[in-house]
Amino acid sequence: MGKFTSKLMERNFRKIAKWFLLVSLLIVIGGGSLVGFTYRTQLGEALSGYQSVQSNENNGQAEFRGMGENAHSNEIYWHSEFMDGEDSHGLRESEDFAFFDSLQVTEPTKQAEIVLDVFLALCSLLFLAYWILIAFWLYQAAEKASMHGPIWFVLGLFFNVGTVLVFVLSRSFQKVCLNCGLRQHPSNYCRNCGFPMHVKCPVCDSVIEADDLYCPSCGAKVKGPSEETEQ
Repeated sequence: MGKFTSKLMERNFRKIAKWFLLVSLLIVIGGGSLVGFTYRTQLGEALSGYQSVQSNENNGQAEFRGMGENAHSNEIYWHSEFMDGEDSHGLRESEDFAFFDSLQVTEPTKQAEIVLDVFLALCSLLFLAYWILIAFWLYQAAEKASMHGPIWFVLGLFFNVGTVLVFVLSRSFQKVCLNCGLRQHPSNYCRNCGFPMHVKCPVCDSVIEADDLYCPSCGAKVKGPSEETEQ
């Protein structure tokens, strides 16, 4: 376990994320195009059927509007326009089901079904890999920030993106050592290298951040701790 965690801490997740994004785009775009190509006959038939239904509906509506002078047709039109929402919703659903029931599409070939199954399996693997990578990144980032990596790893496995948002927000309250780059809770000195995290203004004696160039209280130019050590 110790070797695994040490190797995990050495990983460059920014580089891994770039490669993962590239591979994901290739699989989604390339696989989706291949699925569309193998199912081109079925897609064309479905599109033609939909256009035919739309054309018939438009023709029917045009004929119905042409009967506007007839009082009986006006009554039917008024009833169809002002019928209650549940009935109209149910009517639309029944029309949709009727469309799919009446749609006749050529049965796909075995090769097309295999291509679709492989594409869906690859997409599922990509999603699983993304989920696990997020959890591993949370572990590494939390360990570097002294925020109990195993806890964030478990939270990442369960809540994923929500955990990332909470982690980033929590980490934003930490300070970064200007000497070694370690993230840590606010303190006077870095717990890793002893570098001062805060300094005092030489004019007004106010406590300021180590990377401030000017004192926010009096505006005096501040000599940073790095300059003091060089003298």
